[in-house]
Amino acid sequence: QRRRLTGGYVVREAEKPTRTLAAARIVHGGTYDPEPGALRQLSNVLANDHDLDLQVRALSPAELGKGQGLAFLTTQGDGELTAAEAELIRKWLQAGGTLWLDAAGGSKAATESARALLALLMPDAKPVPLALDHPIISGTRLGATAANNRWVSYRPYALKSMGPVKLLPTWILRPL
Repeated sequence: QRRRLTGGYVVREAEKPTRTLAAARIVHGGTYDPEPGALRQLSNVLANDHDLDLQVRALSPAELGKGQGLAFLTTQGDGELTAAEAELIRKWLQAGGTLWLDAAGGSKAATESARALLALLMPDAKPVPLALDHPIISGTRLGATAANNRWVSYRPYALKSMGPVKLLPTWILRPL
């Protein structure tokens, strides 16, 4: 457990990771980057712990290409894509891209917006909840250095807005 005055900021210690991953922050009609430092922090963690340089650029759906293997689509409840933009992202996914769809802040509006974006992007997909022992949730079977995610400590603000939480609100898409 961290001391009260210890911050959560991760300093990049790795000077030159040997591997690179180009990623996109998808620009859309709403608040697409509500926490501008978050992906920089993820990049620092990946560099320090996994020898991976995550390079993120803000791109429109039309600019997604083979250069980005990963894209982040974030909404705070105001996420908007046109049908044409959704089709571009869907084609990018079908070509092998990986999309991280994020309901930033976890509010009801953000969750509903993320579900609407998902329905627009993949109308036939059926999200299913992950089991609590799934490696993405538990951190088990991911290697010796993986975090043990069995116990989650929510910030007071999250508990105030969500109420008591018994299950992790994590979903994954499985192909039909």
